[in-house]
Amino acid sequence: MRVLVPILMVILSQDGSSKPRDVEPGKVFKGHGTDVYDVTFSPAGNLFATASFDKTVKIWSLETGKELATVRGHTGKVLSVAFNAEGSQLLSAGNDNTLRLWNVSSPGPRSILSKEAQVEELVLSADGKFLVYLSADKKVCIWDRR
Repeated sequence: MRVLVPILMVILSQDGSSKPRDVEPGKVFKGHGTDVYDVTFSPAGNLFATASFDKTVKIWSLETGKELATVRGHTGKVLSVAFNAEGSQLLSAGNDNTLRLWNVSSPGPRSILSKEAQVEELVLSADGKFLVYLSADKKVCIWDRR
């Protein structure tokens, strides 16, 4: 038996917008000043966050289409973003050699971890206990968050 599952796809564009498909045809989320490089959905699926070359992370409501917050703090392009398992925190990584942890409800930096090289991608395990990140110095690093 084959089960069909609807899929939501967000198209990242070079004009600073994010365009979701299969939510509402033609709906575009605009707000970034330049290229959008990464996107992630919250575990509940009601929010998504975008990482941009404009040095910001934006948190969006999928239900209303509104920008809920702009997170500032990176001094370079933001390359990757991920929600924690509860959806209460957001991790971002950029070419400023930092990983930053933010609270979603009141976007302000909670902590900053400086690295020796640019962090290009980050992924949290489903349970939120482990963070894997890739850096420009060809390293794959695992951080035990427990």
